[in-house]
Amino acid sequence: MNSPIQNVQTRIMLSREQENAKLFDRHIAVNANAGSGKTTVLVKRYIDILEQGYDINKIVAITFTRKAAAEMKSSIIHELREIIDSPDREKKLSVYDYKKLREKILYARITTIHS
Repeated sequence: MNSPIQNVQTRIMLSREQENAKLFDRHIAVNANAGSGKTTVLVKRYIDILEQGYDINKIVAITFTRKAAAEMKSSIIHELREIIDSPDREKKLSVYDYKKLREKILYARITTIHS
């Protein structure tokens, strides 16, 4: 079993594989059982990519179901809201920039393989 690594920014325990999935120097596919934290890892990865300055229009996230795509988009919006509203949270961007990202996420390409 892998030893968990604490993600200091969100205080969520992620396994070594989950931490590696957050690296964005490559394309990835995440395949794991239900309830294993796929959405959590992908949301963190998506936000990390945005914080590095990548254009939201050049990011594509593909899931197998519309429900999963909607959940991922909703989770990203929720996480951005948490970043904005938490005074103790480390921020890599200005609050203004996070708010703009939260607005843009509504039009992000988070979709299914059928779209």
